[in-house]
Amino acid sequence: MVKKFYIIILAIFFINNLYPQSNSGKQGQTDLDKLYHIQKKEADSNKSQAVSEDSLQALKERLKRMNNKLDYYKKKQKNNNKNIEVLTRVLENQKNLIDSLKEAATSHKNRNPSDIVEVEVSSDYKQAQELFYSKQYWQAAQKFKSLLDNFPEHELAGNFAYWAGESYYGMEAYRKALEYFNLVKEYPGSPKQDDALIMAGQSLLKLGKRSAANEKFDKLLNEFPESEYYNLALDFINP
Repeated sequence: MVKKFYIIILAIFFINNLYPQSNSGKQGQTDLDKLYHIQKKEADSNKSQAVSEDSLQALKERLKRMNNKLDYYKKKQKNNNKNIEVLTRVLENQKNLIDSLKEAATSHKNRNPSDIVEVEVSSDYKQAQELFYSKQYWQAAQKFKSLLDNFPEHELAGNFAYWAGESYYGMEAYRKALEYFNLVKEYPGSPKQDDALIMAGQSLLKLGKRSAANEKFDKLLNEFPESEYYNLALDFINP
């Protein structure tokens, strides 16, 4: 642009030298006006070009922002889709759980009440024996007593009483043990009759009651001659 300006100045100078001196002032003014208009036109053109470049840059920035927003919404939509998938799986699991519970409830409802009792007794009895053999005598005693209180007519009621006595014997609570060993005789069908007699006799020995203990041993010898405790009872009678 500067180069053009100098070229125009030189042209004007050259023209002035061609015209007579009287017209030089007027012609020079005309040339300066032309130069002014040319410079203004170029300035307007440059300004217009600058405006166009600014507009183009603004459009580019706007497009970039729109692309960023688009990426954001795409990611958000992707996360929403994942959340929907997770919720769908959770709901499906909940539905399966509810169906399982309904099925279990229906099955339990249709079961024979006596079967339910047997399952409960069997489970509690097993737990009580595990407590006893792990020498947790107090917990075992409470479990056996609970079974006896809740199921006094059960075919294993004599066993419940016997093992409650064994638990108290393990705690060296001999009077309490004797109470439960004597209770076994209230259940004639119990296979623990001879067991209870030998243990009742030993409890009485621990309490210093030799005569009463011998009565228990004699009873075992007379009523259960085939008992595995027969010889042991003889040894206690004849120490």
